Amino acid sequence: MLLEAIHQHFADRAEVAGAATGLHVLAWIQGRAGRLITSLSRRALAAGVGVYSVAPYYLRPPDRSGLPLGYGPLDERQIRDGVARLAVAIGV
Repeated sequence: MLLEAIHQHFADRAEVAGAATGLHVLAWIQGRAGRLITSLSRRALAAGVGVYSVAPYYLRPPDRSGLPLGYGPLDERQIRDGVARLAVAIGV
């Protein structure tokens, strides 16, 4: 269901990795350089979604922005709503 919501709101603008590995997925956002995304994080937080970049975990910033998305304690409605809010914050 998380993957469906990501596909619905991001289409080909996000590539998901790690979907079979636990309570997080990694969404690689296309068209955004892999730097710290402080402004995006602030916009997402203002929309009610907390996100952070994977960039601090790399020696050199990756070519694209990656967002770990946790979903463990959330119900279906919260997940769908959170992905929709994130898409609006990113400007998809």
